[in-house]
Amino acid sequence: MTFTSSDSASPPSRAQGESAPSPVSLGKLVGAIDQGTSSTRFLVFRADSAQLVTFHQVDLPTSTPRPGWVQQDPELILRQVLECISVVVDNLKQLEGELLWTSLPHCHYFQCFTLVDPADIVCVGITNQRETTIVWDKETGQPLYDAIVWMDTRTLDTEQVLSKSILVYVTPVLPCPGCY
Repeated sequence: MTFTSSDSASPPSRAQGESAPSPVSLGKLVGAIDQGTSSTRFLVFRADSAQLVTFHQVDLPTSTPRPGWVQQDPELILRQVLECISVVVDNLKQLEGELLWTSLPHCHYFQCFTLVDPADIVCVGITNQRETTIVWDKETGQPLYDAIVWMDTRTLDTEQVLSKSILVYVTPVLPCPGCY
């Protein structure tokens, strides 16, 4: 999804003889890959304001081949991440020259024709499912099995045995003198 002037009400009319706004760069951009249990998405924000510029999201199916088992196709997860990035880059290219409602300085009526370059993405953060596990073949890089999703209970008995046999030592965190 990309946010353009068609997403909002019509702009106020310009005074007679007033020129259209000059193109303005959105500046540095920040990307975010959000790969969750139910979907995969890639978002791009303006670095100076955290304003969402564009994003793409696709649903991620799960399979439950047995009671308590929850798994996902790891190759599909990777394909979805790549698809989301590709669509967002295409969205950014299409924004070039678009009339956007924005809060950029020096833009009359808060609209500007944009100068956007996907190379303006200066960093990408990643958030994922954390406890979901994928085992990869170290030689081929291919997954050996479906991803075992964090809500899968097939290893619950093993976890309970291990948790009873492992001693956990907790080191108290003491306040740092002079840190306050």
